[in-house]
Amino acid sequence: MLLQSIHLKLLTVIFQGAMLFCLFDAVLIPLSLVLADHPGLSDPALIASVSIAPLFLVIGYAAYRISNNVQSVCRLLDEGRFNSELSNNMRGLMTYLIVAGLILSAAMGMIALAFIGRINEGFAIFG
Repeated sequence: MLLQSIHLKLLTVIFQGAMLFCLFDAVLIPLSLVLADHPGLSDPALIASVSIAPLFLVIGYAAYRISNNVQSVCRLLDEGRFNSELSNNMRGLMTYLIVAGLILSAAMGMIALAFIGRINEGFAIFG
């Protein structure tokens, strides 16, 4: 149970970090139209900004829901509602989710850094 608890806490922190990166990315996209020295106010740039920002919100929401669902299943396992075989399978699933969450967090962090770099150059993210 201790290993499962450590896995759960690590998974929660990683997916909450991914969620925060996604929210940050979603806010930076429309904000770049205001902050940039050379905003891309063309129609394609506005359409891209309006359509891509919600995509990051959806990805962040999915990360949040994955974390909550795994926590719910772990609570059921701790209450003894499932057999030990499922508990072993859950530990393996949590390991895969931790790896996937690390990849998602790293990708969203790199995207945020790229967005910040583009804004620092004086340009809107899309434009």
